[in-house]
Amino acid sequence: MSLRLFVAVGLAVGIGFGAVGEASACSCARVGRQAVLDRVPVAFHGVIESARPSADGRQVVARVRVVRAIKGRVPRVVTVTSVAIPGLCGYPLNPGAALDFAGLPDAAGVLDVNMCTMVPLNPSP
Repeated sequence: MSLRLFVAVGLAVGIGFGAVGEASACSCARVGRQAVLDRVPVAFHGVIESARPSADGRQVVARVRVVRAIKGRVPRVVTVTSVAIPGLCGYPLNPGAALDFAGLPDAAGVLDVNMCTMVPLNPSP
C-alpha cells in the first residue's frame, strides 16, 4: 500500500470514528420521571422566555419563567444552561417551550440540564 493511500485510509477511519463518537456520546440510563424527581432538590414547570449562546459558545443560556414549583423552593425566574451540542447530551432550550425542569442549582442559582434529566420529564425533543 502506498504511503498516500495509507494516510487517506487512516484519515477516513479516524474521521469516521470521530463522527460516531460525537453522535453516540450521549448515553443515559433509562429512568422514569419519579426517579429523576426523587434525586433532585428542585423541580418546576416553566416557559423559556429567551435563550442565547454563552460567551464561549459551548452552552445555551436560557431565561425561564417559573409557572409552578413541582419540588423545592424556586424563584419566579431561573437561569437554565445546557451544553450546545446534542451529541454531548445537550437539551434544546428553545424560546417559547413549556417544559418541566429538575436539578441542583449552583451557588448562583443557575440550573444545568441535559438529555438524561430532561427526557424523563418531557417528550423527547
